[in-house]
Amino acid sequence: MITDRSPFSKPRDRRTRLQKRSRPRFSSAARVLIFSGFLVAGLLFLSACTQDSSPLEGSRQCILVISEHPDSSTAFLSTWERTESGPWEAAALSAEVNLGRSGLAWGRGLHPLTKDMESAPKQEGDGRSPAGVFSLSKVMGFAAAAPLQIKMPYLPISEGVECVDDIHSAHYNLIRDRKTEVNPDWNSSEDMIRYAGHYDLLITVDHNTKPVEPGLGSCIFLHLRPDPEKSTAGCTAMDRAPMEELLTWLDESLSPRLVQLSRSDYLLFRRNWDLPGPLPN
Repeated sequence: MITDRSPFSKPRDRRTRLQKRSRPRFSSAARVLIFSGFLVAGLLFLSACTQDSSPLEGSRQCILVISEHPDSSTAFLSTWERTESGPWEAAALSAEVNLGRSGLAWGRGLHPLTKDMESAPKQEGDGRSPAGVFSLSKVMGFAAAAPLQIKMPYLPISEGVECVDDIHSAHYNLIRDRKTEVNPDWNSSEDMIRYAGHYDLLITVDHNTKPVEPGLGSCIFLHLRPDPEKSTAGCTAMDRAPMEELLTWLDESLSPRLVQLSRSDYLLFRRNWDLPGPLPN
């Protein structure tokens, strides 16, 4: 044994040594209570983490769009619903849809952003649809009044209504009416009334909105496709029949969400994000 005490030092009192060595002792019942407390605290912490990581929390309607590969320009859309406490169940609607000509890239929505996502984000003009989880705020169309008895806010598209894609504008990624705008500072926009066959009916996707980041993508919609063989510049397009069915199903009070992912990313995030499923083979 190695000791730093001098052989000539006076031995310490034995009672002092015993006092220093003593440790508090707990009964078996107390130990069980302490262990149970730590266990409950740990479970509560894990539960909180899981809830925080689910971008579908509070939603009871989900539009799930899954592509076979991140670069695919086509995908499969399915609809899902649930009660406040129940699991996701498949709704009636499913359809083939077209994505951006270059596939998917990570968008800015309700999902937590990882470093990998931030290193390869959707950008203005990249021809990619945003991947992730997004809220759906309103329906737009050429009709003066809301069609189909929809249960979402409706904004008619008239002459002068534009979606701004000028990254230098203070109105970037916002829908504005040029006729009434006090400061129309943009040099580039989508004049929405000119997109007949596409924007007759559409649903706005809340990508890159809170906050708006210039250059990370604008004017993202679910809209009509006049030609099934043509991809989009970054939106998700479908035939009129599934669009009309979708519009009668969506309900603002149920906090509908859009989930767009490649199949591999769906499998990666399904559990932590509480995604609907399983997918059909």
